[in-house]
Amino acid sequence: MNAPLVTEDWSCFNNQNPPELLWFVRKVSTRLFISPASLLSAVILLDRLCYQSKTLCCTHSNIVDLLFVLVRIASKVVELRSLSNKHFCDTFRK
Repeated sequence: MNAPLVTEDWSCFNNQNPPELLWFVRKVSTRLFISPASLLSAVILLDRLCYQSKTLCCTHSNIVDLLFVLVRIASKVVELRSLSNKHFCDTFRK
C-alpha cells in the first residue's frame, strides 16, 4: 500500500501565542539531559520533514511546537536514558 509518510494537515502546530525560540533553546540546554547528538538529530528530522512535505512551512507560530515534538522523538531514539514524558513536558511550562 502506498500510504503517505507525512500528513498534510499542520494546523495543530499553529500556535496563536508561541513562546520565543530563544526561550525554548535555553530550556532544552539548561534543564534537560539531552545530548548534542539528540539536538542535531531533531534538526535533521525537521529538515527531512520539510523536504518531504509540500505544505509545511516553518514559521514563528509553529517552529517551537515542531521542535518540541522532534526533540522528544530524537531524545527517545538517540539517548540511552530518557526523561519521562511528564518531566519533559513540565520543563516547558512557563
